[in-house]
Amino acid sequence: MLPAQPQPPKPLPVQSSAEPENNLLVEIRAYADMLISSAKRKAEVEPIATLVISQLSDEQLDGLLTMLDKPDWIEILAKDDPRIKDHPLWFGQLRDSIIDLTTQPETVTPPPNEDTGSLPSIGAE
Repeated sequence: MLPAQPQPPKPLPVQSSAEPENNLLVEIRAYADMLISSAKRKAEVEPIATLVISQLSDEQLDGLLTMLDKPDWIEILAKDDPRIKDHPLWFGQLRDSIIDLTTQPETVTPPPNEDTGSLPSIGAE
């Protein structure tokens, strides 16, 4: 008799889109130790905010921004890792940086001067 073949693992249940906050917390959990370590060191938040933003899909980023807009955002994050509440100032700065980096207006180049096809010169007559 042949030994029984190992069964493939059962697929993880698919998170419904009705639970975007839970999906996001799963993603954030992967970064929890790094974020807590950065908070303890009082690391500059902008590079970390940039890293977090770059690692999230557009949908996840939208979910993060929605969560960060809630008055109880830190409690939501701390549900998954209570250590977050030990560093409210740093996480508040991280929150502000993420919001700032994702809501900065794009730079608009002024149209060329119609007479010459070039940008207008200062002091030119």
